[in-house]
Amino acid sequence: MITLSRKDTKTINVVKGSAASVVVLAHVYQLLLQPSFSNKYVNFIVYTLGSYSVYIFFVVSGFLIYFSIYNQISINRNRKFSFSLFIKKRIVRLYPPLIFVLLFMGAYYFITIQFNLDYLVGREVDPTRTEIALDSGYFASFFFAQNMFVNVFDAPSFNGPLWSLSHEFWFYVLIGLLSLNREQPLYKRVLVSAILFLFIFILPLKKDFYMGFIVWLCGFFCGYLYGNKITLDKRLFFILLIMSIIFWLSLLLLKYFWLSKYTFGIIFAVLFSSILQVGCNENFITQSLQEAGKYSYTLYIIHWPLLMISYQLFYDYVIFDSLGLLMISFISLGVIYSFSSYVSQYIEGIKIKN
Repeated sequence: MITLSRKDTKTINVVKGSAASVVVLAHVYQLLLQPSFSNKYVNFIVYTLGSYSVYIFFVVSGFLIYFSIYNQISINRNRKFSFSLFIKKRIVRLYPPLIFVLLFMGAYYFITIQFNLDYLVGREVDPTRTEIALDSGYFASFFFAQNMFVNVFDAPSFNGPLWSLSHEFWFYVLIGLLSLNREQPLYKRVLVSAILFLFIFILPLKKDFYMGFIVWLCGFFCGYLYGNKITLDKRLFFILLIMSIIFWLSLLLLKYFWLSKYTFGIIFAVLFSSILQVGCNENFITQSLQEAGKYSYTLYIIHWPLLMISYQLFYDYVIFDSLGLLMISFISLGVIYSFSSYVSQYIEGIKIKN
């Protein structure tokens, strides 16, 4: 059985807290500040950092899932991997915060309808997030189907960040199926082959899913190396790192921004073991990020609806007031972090026995 050291756990929480905070700050800028203070260079930096941060989550998720699978097999005396137990644990981990957020969104929707509250003020930046509606993406989110397929079931109109959650769930399913060993009954192996064939050749999945899975697998492989104390030759490590960075910079220069985020994720996976080995210094910032990392999942999936509420309530009053916009932004951040921290105590960390 492999257990993460206290230092590694702290570092991972700092990484998760940092990634979630970058996403939240990017969306605060997008929704509250950009309509009045738009700058193409700032826009590019903020949007790039925000999208890159999601792939940091994928790497960390893949890394931790390796430990989960390895430990389940090592605890099980017959050395078999239980796919059903693995998925149950993932569902118990993902569903309580997700259901809470979806119900919160539903309540918010019905309040706006009941009191005829108008969300639009005419200065919205992203047209895909300018309405409060229980669309197909909202209902698809109950089944982790949002943003999976081409031209159907987009992410919910007023919680776009949920797009990555469905991807991550199906990453779990695929790696769980791939972890079944040859001692499984024939019908299970046939079923696994059929499901994998569907995912690869039949279903019209978005390219983001396939590319994200590659990044996620890099994190999984990183977990394998780290858990088995396998270190890459330093020369090979630096060659891979330099080649990846050159390729990434080339994509940016050639304006292949959609591809650069996946390359960044792979680069981060290469560096992740080194980040764990170095660790992080104890100071106010890292301690705050470490705490945020503990509830980063709830923070990630609920911050956008809370921002929309802030936008709806206050934006008309401060739209031309720079100081007012900054104050609303800071107050919104305080509410988002405080609310996420509080509710996560009740909806995260639920466990089931092996």
